[in-house]
Amino acid sequence: MHKISKKALIIIGLSVVLVVCGVISYFRLPFAVLRDVPESRIEDDRESGMLSVSGNEVKILHLTDLHTNGKLEMPLMFSIMKSAIMKSKPDLIVITGDVFSSGCDKKDVETLCEFLDEIDLPWAVVLGNHDDETPYSLEDLSHILENADGSLFKRGELTDRYGNYYYYLNFADGKTQQLIFMDTRSRGFTEESVAFYENAVADAMQLDGANTVKNLLFYHIPLQEMEDAVSAYEKDSSIGTGKIGEPICAQDTEVGFFDKVLELQRTQAMFFGHDHYNNTIINYIGVDFCYGTKTGIAGGHNFKLGGNLITMSSDGEYTIERLLHWGKGEKHD
Repeated sequence: MHKISKKALIIIGLSVVLVVCGVISYFRLPFAVLRDVPESRIEDDRESGMLSVSGNEVKILHLTDLHTNGKLEMPLMFSIMKSAIMKSKPDLIVITGDVFSSGCDKKDVETLCEFLDEIDLPWAVVLGNHDDETPYSLEDLSHILENADGSLFKRGELTDRYGNYYYYLNFADGKTQQLIFMDTRSRGFTEESVAFYENAVADAMQLDGANTVKNLLFYHIPLQEMEDAVSAYEKDSSIGTGKIGEPICAQDTEVGFFDKVLELQRTQAMFFGHDHYNNTIINYIGVDFCYGTKTGIAGGHNFKLGGNLITMSSDGEYTIERLLHWGKGEKHD
């Protein structure tokens, strides 16, 4: 009979502990009732593009890179999403791309939409570079997302671009702010994207003689200027928070999108994902470049999974809080 060494016993013991912890985490929340989540303060009118807020503050839960693929990771992904929802009690959920990925089938698309609708909060998505890996064409997938009960998604009219749309937040005190959602997928912004963005801002300017309507912008692929922002952050840590864990995978083509952002001076912050190991929030030339916190378990990650909570007041002021499923997050003012 072979004698088991002390080292082997320790390894076996640790393995058992990890398995038990994993099982607990796996099943802790997927089937929980979200009793602690209040009703959204938002009443949405998708046709008019107006979101009426019953108070003077709105909470937006930013999730990113779910990589839904129907494998064993999916229940844990739901657990992480529910944990973020229960912690943040949001009025709106926004997912910035790579909602799906390879291995995803039609049933998985349906399951995710049903999951989001059952939470009974309005939700919005933009498409990422992996969202063309479902069995659906992008046009058909966009149609499904657009017609889900709680979804704010709109297909839009850009060439080979699905999901360029914007909404206004109309607060109880009469003030208005704008949310813009844009499709970058794998190629990033195009010249047509720049024109859409300019028109969206121009529409807000027509509503706003006092120059008070600002916007938050949601998309997937980082701009090339993200590399400049990181360089500035490395020289001056006071301009941001978070860590860069992998090289910036920015869009390849420069089309002058950020130049337009600076010219119009209406975008306060830009929210995106794509780089799973990065979670920085950096103020660069007066605009916050905000990586989301990776949400899905599939794909590369460093176990700092969860979401970010954006709390925005009617005057446009906002804070961003990182919510982690495992561990303690942090707040960025």
